[in-house]
Amino acid sequence: MYVFSEKILQNISEREIIYFAETEAVTNNVLKEYLVSLIAVDKNPLSIAAIKSTPGKSLEHFSKTDISSIFELINKYPSLSDYIPTNVHEYPSQEYSESIIDLCKCESLDDFYIGLTKHYKKFGYGDFGKYNAYVWDGSLKGIKNTDTASLESLFCIDRQLKVLTDNTEAFLNGKGANNALLYGNSGCGKSTSVKALLNKYSRRGLKLVQLDKEMLGTLPQLINVISELPFKFIVFIDDLSFEETDADYKPLKTALEGRVEGQADNVLFYATSNRFHIINETWASRAGDDIHASDTRNEKMSLSERFGIRIHFVSPSQNDYLKIVDSILKENGIESNPEIRAEALKWEVYYNGKSGRTANQFVKAYLSGNLQK
Repeated sequence: MYVFSEKILQNISEREIIYFAETEAVTNNVLKEYLVSLIAVDKNPLSIAAIKSTPGKSLEHFSKTDISSIFELINKYPSLSDYIPTNVHEYPSQEYSESIIDLCKCESLDDFYIGLTKHYKKFGYGDFGKYNAYVWDGSLKGIKNTDTASLESLFCIDRQLKVLTDNTEAFLNGKGANNALLYGNSGCGKSTSVKALLNKYSRRGLKLVQLDKEMLGTLPQLINVISELPFKFIVFIDDLSFEETDADYKPLKTALEGRVEGQADNVLFYATSNRFHIINETWASRAGDDIHASDTRNEKMSLSERFGIRIHFVSPSQNDYLKIVDSILKENGIESNPEIRAEALKWEVYYNGKSGRTANQFVKAYLSGNLQK
């Protein structure tokens, strides 16, 4: 093999092909699709070159030689040539599914090569194109079933959503965009707003990477992985906060505005927190024996300041809380009335107070008939 990885040949077996057919195949041309799927995720000189520019003639020649050799393997598995999967699947990214289907339809070597370079240019290598959302645990793990929240299902936070969507639009259009901190009371739509952005913009190449606070030390590795890919990534850090003795915030602070090479053009950070000053500070720490206490406080407070946009989410008023309840009920085909609203107010008193989350929880209880009497 000149261009593609030898692992493609090593992964081919009847069992693997049947397993692929029953768990992943998006066409009935299982044998060809299996080979296509191995080529499509392979990190090789062609996939790397295609992301950045049009591959050269020499690379094209040796790539076609490899492709021809790989597809000759189809003749070695005649018993699987007519295998029909029990169910046809699709990837979380519909566009990725469509690209694989198109590649499987290619009849000539030239057409397949052209289609493959287009696929690499749009989706890169590896599993990055298959999914719209990932979790980072030292490597990227695709999330098959993402939150289905939509911006239209979020009520009474129009101002916050406009700031967030305008910034995201600028990011996708290659214009100046800022990292964003969404802070304020719990249950008011901070996390759901970010997830809803993914559902709105995924077809425009937006990807979401969830990064837990405990993994902040590996942030440089994550950036190195995603910065060279042909997508726009929002690195999402939910419920971000640190105690005053915690130094884990420093890798994030450096990534936001501290690296020599600057932040990658295709990476943006969106974080949520219940407080504006992410790092906790106590009166005791202010009265401590730190000679340069002012410098220490400034160093800690500067993390939130490195988010160019800071969006405040507050608990809704009683009228807004009831509007949210009414709107969610209407989405479920139910018109609200004074009796339901009275129950909604009773619910928020007994449970978590007025918030979008509480409104959702009330409606679920109402629809299931499980309201406390």
